[in-house]
Amino acid sequence: MKMNGFDPGVEFGMRESVIQSVCTEPALNPLAGPERPLTPRVKAERSWSAESLPSSTPAGRGKKVRLFHFLFEMLEDPGMAHCVSWVPSSAGVFCFSSTHKERVAELWGQRKGNRRPMTYQKMSRALRNYTRSGEIIKVRKKLTYQFSRATLTTLRSQQPVKNALH
Repeated sequence: MKMNGFDPGVEFGMRESVIQSVCTEPALNPLAGPERPLTPRVKAERSWSAESLPSSTPAGRGKKVRLFHFLFEMLEDPGMAHCVSWVPSSAGVFCFSSTHKERVAELWGQRKGNRRPMTYQKMSRALRNYTRSGEIIKVRKKLTYQFSRATLTTLRSQQPVKNALH
């Protein structure tokens, strides 16, 4: 049926044939077979395995890496005392060095396997989330936090097991 000299069936047929011709062009059809040319923008995908992770800590065993586990490891490593240290370790209070706090964040990002560098600002956001859950307490002193008693007890009970594995 023509309306005002316009036949919708003819236009629909033309539109359909144009779409088909565009979609059958090998360079434009993403579903085309092996003759599809590779462009420089195509990147090879990198597959991650447990062996390629930066550490054999919980992420290496299929568990999610937790920031407070990482911080506890850093605190127990004497070589990292210039970055993060116990204030009184018996109470579970620790403090970041104002000059080396970014280094701790970089190492945390590497442990997680992030492609982009972690900043202290982003890491402190995660620490604030732990304060909401009660696992870490913010101390009213700059760059100072405290593990909750339950978290500290759990971390210390896991410590000998980790040392036996290494």
